[in-house]
Amino acid sequence: MDELFAFLFEILFEILGEGILEVAKAAFGSLDTAVGNALFDAFAWFVVGALLGLLSGVALSERLLPRPRMPGLSLVAGPLASGLAMREWGSFRRGQGRATGSLATFHGGAAFALGMALGRFVLVA
Repeated sequence: MDELFAFLFEILFEILGEGILEVAKAAFGSLDTAVGNALFDAFAWFVVGALLGLLSGVALSERLLPRPRMPGLSLVAGPLASGLAMREWGSFRRGQGRATGSLATFHGGAAFALGMALGRFVLVA
């Protein structure tokens, strides 16, 4: 019975995921191409981060560090720090004449880190 439930949940998750991506493409497609692509990329990195955060929360269900004085601080500090670090990494790579992807931007790094932090926060907090 558990296998059937897991299979149905997986199918539902895939259908919902495809639907969300199609809605996002339609919504962002009407924007300026550069802005629309940046928003879609940030949304995609957020989803990837959230899925990996949930996966890490399942794999490592215990806290890695002691409980902080301000719960949820990682939801603000983590994305800001990651966004700044990824922006600098992208600038460094572009300065060397190398190509960079959307993750090597502030919005890509911050969206990924926010998704990851939310995923872990939901399961571990």
